[in-house]
Amino acid sequence: MDPGFVAWAGPWAQARAEWCEQPLGRGGDEYVFADYLLTTDLGGGYSDWVIVEQHFAPLPWASMRAGTERVWGMELTRMWPAIQQVAEWLLVGEPVTNQRVRDLTEAEMALT
Repeated sequence: MDPGFVAWAGPWAQARAEWCEQPLGRGGDEYVFADYLLTTDLGGGYSDWVIVEQHFAPLPWASMRAGTERVWGMELTRMWPAIQQVAEWLLVGEPVTNQRVRDLTEAEMALT
């Protein structure tokens, strides 16, 4: 398990849920999701970002961090439908088991 990813994924998911169906990419003057993520009051708050900063501290170049965050974002975007489904299960009190999540993510990966 990568604690940096886990700390980053929670705030990402909160920001993505708030972002709704707006375009995520760059184009004209549209507000970009990556910018929104950086300016939003995120999930667990300050402690999440402390863990993320500790994760990236050993990296010698900012471009390495940007690349890592881009890959993390791509993976989470690909799995966004599965993340939403698990959230729905939790909200309605359905059991969320390891097998249910594995089945769901495998189905999502098969679609891409």
